[in-house]
Amino acid sequence: MGCNNTFIIGTLSKQESRALFKELVVMNVENYIISSIAREVTAECDGLPIAIVTVAKALKNKDMYVWLDALQQLKRSTSTNIERMHENVISSLELSYTFLESEAKSIFLFCSVFPEDFRIPFEVLVSYLTGLRLFKDLETIKDIRVRTHAIKSNLISSFLLIEHEKYENHVKMHDVIHDVAHMIACKHNPTFLVKAGISLEEWPQRDTFEDLTSISLMSNDIKEILK
Repeated sequence: MGCNNTFIIGTLSKQESRALFKELVVMNVENYIISSIAREVTAECDGLPIAIVTVAKALKNKDMYVWLDALQQLKRSTSTNIERMHENVISSLELSYTFLESEAKSIFLFCSVFPEDFRIPFEVLVSYLTGLRLFKDLETIKDIRVRTHAIKSNLISSFLLIEHEKYENHVKMHDVIHDVAHMIACKHNPTFLVKAGISLEEWPQRDTFEDLTSISLMSNDIKEILK
């Protein structure tokens, strides 16, 4: 950010974590039925704001059984090796992903094929999704644009996408979300190959590309098309 001094920002205290969680879920978490669940869910976030925010948004307006299932998933989650990333952040973001509708999951993963910090024009996103025939029940570009707008808004409200601060009708992914999205794609959708923006000069080494549905080699230095 160009600041003069770099300093560490600590995690939130238990009281601060609960206050933030309660504010974001916009419901009475002091209700005796779910208050203990809310405390345990917040504890699993380990004071990390990005984890608290994504879990709270995922659980907003959900019933007690969804909360219980989310708590079990957070407790069962195992560490995934993403350099410098707290395992609670990974498990929290993955939980938020599981609560998305099928089409929203596809769009979320598709946005991750762009390089880090890439600003994605909304109309470009609509064009790609139309070409991929993601919305099989829609017949016109107008309908696809409306559906994409709705899903984009849902992803933004879930903190999985960000509206670009300088460019209207553009979205992007936070670097942390971007890394976790790649991890999720490898786990749940191994037909993705994403090697964008890493200065590649040759195609990645693979036995076959026939099993892939999406390949992203944007912003590299590859000069020849693979034969």
